[in-house]
Amino acid sequence: MAYLTQQEYQQYSYSTEQDVTAHFDFYEREARRYIDIATTGIDGVAKLQEAFPTEEAAVEAVKIAMTRLINELSHINQCMVNMSDSLASGKSGVVSSVSSGAESISYATDGAIIKAAQDPREKNNYLMSVIFQQLSGITDKNGVNLLFGGEYPSCTEIR
Repeated sequence: MAYLTQQEYQQYSYSTEQDVTAHFDFYEREARRYIDIATTGIDGVAKLQEAFPTEEAAVEAVKIAMTRLINELSHINQCMVNMSDSLASGKSGVVSSVSSGAESISYATDGAIIKAAQDPREKNNYLMSVIFQQLSGITDKNGVNLLFGGEYPSCTEIR
């Protein structure tokens, strides 16, 4: 189940990067994988798959979280490409801008993004922090906090 369509992404996102548009399905799947990990308890219940929120504000929070994850995944990927290109050309460091004729492209040089591009653990930590920022206090359709990591309460416990 997709939590965000490409049209919804375009509504929520400030980004107009060609990379995301061209590879939306890839980024959406990757973002969904991260959000599912964060919202699955120790018993394996994936709350967004089992009890997707019905409250409008909670649905919007999930869509915004997905949008932010897609944007951050794109930035991390672009940083990795830039670092790879720099190394291949014998240069060290991260390329922060590229110019070709009248066109100029700049990339964020945020230290967290660079660390995330260099180390898979940093990438996981960074993306999880985005999820926690966006989904703290958000509940599924049964009122269970999406970030609750314990055993999913039975329906009788919820009521």
